[in-house]
Amino acid sequence: MVKSREWSRKTREEVITLHRKGNGYKKIAKMLNIPRETIGSIIRKFKAKGTVETLPGRGRKKMLTSTAVRYLKRRVEKSPRVTAEELRKDLSDVGTEVSAQTIRRTLRNEGLHARTPRRTPLLSPKNKKSRLQHAKSHVDKPQKFWDSVLWTDETKLELFGPMDQRNVWRRKNKAYEEKNTLPTVKHGGGSIMLWGCFASAGTGKLQRVQGTMNSLQYQEVCDGLHHIVIQYLLVLKRIHGTLHKLKLPCTCRSKTAPKHD
Repeated sequence: MVKSREWSRKTREEVITLHRKGNGYKKIAKMLNIPRETIGSIIRKFKAKGTVETLPGRGRKKMLTSTAVRYLKRRVEKSPRVTAEELRKDLSDVGTEVSAQTIRRTLRNEGLHARTPRRTPLLSPKNKKSRLQHAKSHVDKPQKFWDSVLWTDETKLELFGPMDQRNVWRRKNKAYEEKNTLPTVKHGGGSIMLWGCFASAGTGKLQRVQGTMNSLQYQEVCDGLHHIVIQYLLVLKRIHGTLHKLKLPCTCRSKTAPKHD
């Protein structure tokens, strides 16, 4: 019969100490409130092994082999959006039957956790290079420089394709690796275009842009929003007390917007 529990080392040592003092099994069982059969088992083990330590190999056996664990790690590293149920079916196909919960627990033990993917702009390699160069060229600019900048943007944020509710398997501090993110684009049907601005002093009023944006309409929108920018500058003037340090962008253009044809 399989043992339901393993007694503590301290208890086993007490059994051996009392036995060495000449106490019988029945008396030791009564003194420690332990079944007599357990007393006999502890003493027999001590006589056979010379120790009361728990022997290697005890406890619940692992349900997955090291080979299966390595497969799971490789699979989620390559395809972070794979689900635990899909992994369970993969293992079932090769004769390993475990639950999806066992797979989740195994991956967590390996440092891989299911997380909601971070949404990031869908950028081409050229875009990424350009942004990095821009960031490096401005990294040492003083605070006064940034106080003089008014940022503007028009945007229509939508997921690229249908909404994907899947999590991704990833390690800590790996949220922004490309395979662990959900790219977004600034176009698509069924949403509205919005325009806004902000500076170090605060944010401007959000404005809705009607229709599909092209180059001509884009210029018209910028002209039509000029009075909004002026009103915003007056607010900044009240906050800063001066406008001469606050410079408007030379063009009404968003660095993150798609090209307008």
